[in-house]
Amino acid sequence: FGPDGIERWFDIVHMPDYDSDGAVRGCLMMGIDVTENRKFVEQLREREQRLQVITDHIPAAIMYFDCEHRYRFINRIAEQWNGRPAEEIIGRTARGVRGADRNEIFRASAERALAGETQRFDRSVTFADGTMRDLDISIVPDFAENGMVNGYYVFAVDITERRAAEDALRRSEEQLRQSQKMEAIGKLTGG
Repeated sequence: FGPDGIERWFDIVHMPDYDSDGAVRGCLMMGIDVTENRKFVEQLREREQRLQVITDHIPAAIMYFDCEHRYRFINRIAEQWNGRPAEEIIGRTARGVRGADRNEIFRASAERALAGETQRFDRSVTFADGTMRDLDISIVPDFAENGMVNGYYVFAVDITERRAAEDALRRSEEQLRQSQKMEAIGKLTGG
């Protein structure tokens, strides 16, 4: 605790103190107050934990890649879709995690994002467990204050069920039109 009664943290360095003959005559100690740095790091860690909880409960995959296409952040859905825990993904390249074939599908869009262009598209994707899903994907550049691109965010929503419902609705509407045509033909022919 400091003289103000507040708990303080110090980074302490010990160095030997040599006499003129080169023999150690004592130890010098230097301490730097790192209390503010430690508070800042703790606040940052708490924010990261809050962000992880929030993103883990959003029904979409959320990922962040740096300029070398290395995963720097993923949420729980992205872990599930990749079939691996975050610890096995973070720091690895997209190609290293997904494989060359699956990576090439997204490579051109990722490169455009690194050039500063936001991408949005639908794509059918085979997941790590072998299932095929339809995704609505957004790839958004991460701009630094100086305008340079640091990396890119990927937001992917599974729209498989919505697509299936839309297809079912289209088929139903087509069947209704066909039924109405047949009924009109029947009336015209006196049936």
